[in-house]
Amino acid sequence: MEASDLVREGNEAFVDDDYELAVKKYSDAIELNAYDAEFYLKRAAAFMKITNYQAAAADASSAASLEPENCKAHTRKGVALFNLKNFVAAKEAFSDALKLDRENKELQMWIGKCDAELDLATNEAKLGANSTETVVVGIASGDESAKAACKANGQTPVNEAAGNAADSSSVNNLSPSVSTVADPSNQEQLQAKPLAPKPRYDWYQTETHVIVTLMIKNTKKESVNVEYGDKTLSATVKLPSGSDFSLELDLAHDIVPVQCKTKLMSTKVELKMKKAEEIRWSSLEADNEIAVKPFQTKGRNI
Repeated sequence: MEASDLVREGNEAFVDDDYELAVKKYSDAIELNAYDAEFYLKRAAAFMKITNYQAAAADASSAASLEPENCKAHTRKGVALFNLKNFVAAKEAFSDALKLDRENKELQMWIGKCDAELDLATNEAKLGANSTETVVVGIASGDESAKAACKANGQTPVNEAAGNAADSSSVNNLSPSVSTVADPSNQEQLQAKPLAPKPRYDWYQTETHVIVTLMIKNTKKESVNVEYGDKTLSATVKLPSGSDFSLELDLAHDIVPVQCKTKLMSTKVELKMKKAEEIRWSSLEADNEIAVKPFQTKGRNI
C-alpha cells in the first residue's frame, strides 16, 4: 500500500472520530515517506484530538523543519503549545505563522490569547507578591531572647515599654500570642473574587466537514441545545454557574443540517457540520469570508 492510500484511510478514520486509528494510518504513511510535512501535520491533528499535545507539538515542529514556509505547520505547533500552557513558545510559533500570512485574523486572535494568558500570569504573580502578611508579636521590654527568636522567624517584636516605634495603644490591643496585620493598600484585591473565565470556541476543517469546538467541560446532554440551519449555527449551553453560553453564527457557506452531529466530551462540546460543497472555507463566518476556493491538500485542513 502506498503512503497516499494510508493517508486517505487516516483521513476517513479522523472524520469518523476514530483518532487512534488515524494516528496509526498516518504513522504508517510516515514510515514509508518520512519527508512529507503534510503527513506530520495530519498526525499532529489526530494527536491533538486525543489530547496528546506533546506529540502534536513534536509533529508540527517536524513539519515546520521540513517546510519552514508552511504557515499551517507553525500554526498547529502554536495550538499544541498553547494547550501545553507554554504560552511564550506558542506566541512565537503563531508569530512565525503570521509572518507568512500577515492578514490572517485567526492568527492575530491566537496571539491575543497568548498575550492575555501571559498578562494573567504576570498579574497573579504581582498579587501574590503584594499579599505578604506582617506578623506582629507583643514582647515584654528587655526580653532580648524573645526578640531574637521573633526576628529569626521573620516576625516583628513590639515592646510595651515607652520609646518603641510602635504605638502603645496598638500593643495593648494585641492578643497575648500573635496578631496578623495585612497590607491595607491591598485589602480590596485580596477580598475580590476572581471572575470565572468565559468559555471560548475554536474551529477547524477537513475536506468534508467544519468542526466547531466549544471549550466547556463536563457538559450534560440536557444542558446543550444546538440548531443547525442551511447556513447558520445556533448553540446554547447551560454553564455550572447558572448562566448561559450562547453562540450564534452566520456561516460562510452552506452546510447539510441533517448530516451534522453534536458530540459531548469531558473537556469540550464538538459541533461537526457537513459541508454542502467540498471547498476550503477561509473563515467560519460570512462577514469574514474572502473568496471561495477549491479544497487543496496544502490548505488549512487536517
